[in-house]
Amino acid sequence: MQKSTSIFNRVVWIVVVVALIIGLYGIYTRVVLGHQPANYGSYIPWGLWVAGYIYMIGLSAGAFLMSALVYVFRVQRLEKIGKLALLTALATLIGALLMIWQDIGHPLRAWKLMFNTNFGSVMGWMVWLYGFYFILLLAELWFALRADLVLVAARPGPIGKLCRVLSFGQRDASPQSRTHDLKVLRVLGTIGVPLAVAFHGSVGAIFGSVIARPFWNSGLTPILFLVGALLSGGALLTFITAVWGPNPGSGEHKSIMQLLGQIVLGLLAFDILLEWAEYSIGLWNPMLSEATSYRLVLFGPYGWVFWGVHIGLGIVVPGL
Repeated sequence: MQKSTSIFNRVVWIVVVVALIIGLYGIYTRVVLGHQPANYGSYIPWGLWVAGYIYMIGLSAGAFLMSALVYVFRVQRLEKIGKLALLTALATLIGALLMIWQDIGHPLRAWKLMFNTNFGSVMGWMVWLYGFYFILLLAELWFALRADLVLVAARPGPIGKLCRVLSFGQRDASPQSRTHDLKVLRVLGTIGVPLAVAFHGSVGAIFGSVIARPFWNSGLTPILFLVGALLSGGALLTFITAVWGPNPGSGEHKSIMQLLGQIVLGLLAFDILLEWAEYSIGLWNPMLSEATSYRLVLFGPYGWVFWGVHIGLGIVVPGL
């Protein structure tokens, strides 16, 4: 078991390094060629950066809401992966912001979104929500890691020095201090849950309010975004736990994986239910403008993406 886990970890790291190299090349082409390779048109109004941003911000919101199961709702079986969930949420948030930063025509003017905000715009509110969420994530991750930083800070060498800096002079790792950290984490997590719902729901609201795109224009869109965030964030956290979770191969690790699998399966079923409601109602009346969009998605030239990628790889395979 340990040998197979080690081989799996090596394969994952190879994939990570290859993906990093490809990503760096992508950033290079963005810096050198700008938006020229994006091939914008009426069918492709945005580049890949927007799609990547939406997906990664959903991963962050989903991973954070999964961490709330540990720090807010105190699910004991998931206690060991609380820090991993917060780290996943922070990493994907940074990735999402870097993605959308590349989409901006003048990235160095991004600060204007914060200091010249139009609060009559949902996008204007999103910038501030992201800012508060980023600060809250940093604070929550610090309190989750504080006791560990204090313990490692006592070691000699560069890692010990780094932890002494990151612990900000803290030296108390007693059970009482850990209990205090958990109380703070519960407060921060409680604040973070509606914050995560607000910023990702607002992303869905932007799409749902676009009347010119009947496929998006629905009151159900923000809800689909939230459920999709929980589903994709939970799935990512499950994969990360499988690779880097506590004591891989142990009974504890299997128990965590089983619970995460059950949560993700339940979210997948709920997501399918919402999608069925959206498509079935939209197709019920062939005169509705949405019906044309749904038929194009299901049976148009790119119908294979829906049936093969979305249904096959996105629902059947993970469901099994």
